[in-house]
Amino acid sequence: PESFSKEKSSGCREGHRKWRNDRQGIRGRFREGVGEGLEEILSHYSEDFQMTSPFIPTTMDEATGTLKGKDKVGEYWLKALDRYPELRFQTQMVLVGQNSIVIRYRSFRNELNREAVEVMIFGDDGKVIESIAHYDEV
Repeated sequence: PESFSKEKSSGCREGHRKWRNDRQGIRGRFREGVGEGLEEILSHYSEDFQMTSPFIPTTMDEATGTLKGKDKVGEYWLKALDRYPELRFQTQMVLVGQNSIVIRYRSFRNELNREAVEVMIFGDDGKVIESIAHYDEV
């Protein structure tokens, strides 16, 4: 599109590189130092960040599948990684949009492997304001 600027594209690409690294190493960062790893990961999110995932209802007892706020999302990751310490992510592809990225990845948990796509929308400050995860099976 005409409104897509090279400068904005460069910022999104840099943002997706950071997210790619976080996705691949998210478990390690949580396990190395939960507080520090969690803070580093959450630093990419706005304070009123909203996350939607088909795993939120069972992990957080939130029927809507959506969490609002960094604190709730941090709690979700801690519970998920505590429940599934073997959880791993492998980035397959990152697509860059105007103010968003789409990350295609595989989620590995013991013998269970899932294909996933996550859409992340960025605010004007470059922080993620919304994330929506999609899986091939739930």
